[in-house]
Amino acid sequence: MIVFALLLLITLSFSVEIHLKGAITDICVGERKIAVATETGSVYILDKENFSVKNEIIFPQFTDFMGEKQNPKVFSVDISPSGKKLLAVVETNLGKRDVYLYSGGKLEKILKQTDVSEGKFLDENRIILGTIGDEIWLYDIKSKKTIYRYLVFRFSFSDFELNEDKTLVAWGDESGKVFFIDPESGRVIGVGTEGNKDKIF
Repeated sequence: MIVFALLLLITLSFSVEIHLKGAITDICVGERKIAVATETGSVYILDKENFSVKNEIIFPQFTDFMGEKQNPKVFSVDISPSGKKLLAVVETNLGKRDVYLYSGGKLEKILKQTDVSEGKFLDENRIILGTIGDEIWLYDIKSKKTIYRYLVFRFSFSDFELNEDKTLVAWGDESGKVFFIDPESGRVIGVGTEGNKDKIF
């Protein structure tokens, strides 16, 4: 198996090299730890101070279209504000994605067979999800209910980010526009249209 190197820059003059199995698909930096997702079915938890691997979360294999077992690609990873929970969007059967919550050493599948591409914590018990079809969801982990589900635009979803105080979502898709969304309501409150005419990555 190919071993890829994760290069984390600590300062302009110093760096540390960490060897992990599989190509890296996403990285989330929390207050005390770093979560690194790979395309080979694992999320590595690193200590933020010394960059040692503290834990490896391994996700179940899935059956591909040829009927063979494969390690799943982890599309997205996020750490909760408290640092006690981890959210992951993971490849599964029939080209779909499962959404997992890792907490207290336990791995729980909270959403099955979805079109979710990316997920982030809004707070300790609510998550924002973005789907391939350009939908934004707000899901309550505690009550296991979808609070809202809205179509942002009629293009393929690319990426989204929350600002530092989690009061605004910046949403990009194949249209090239940036949509500014209120995460509490899911409503678009502004659109950035200048400077880009193609898909946002």
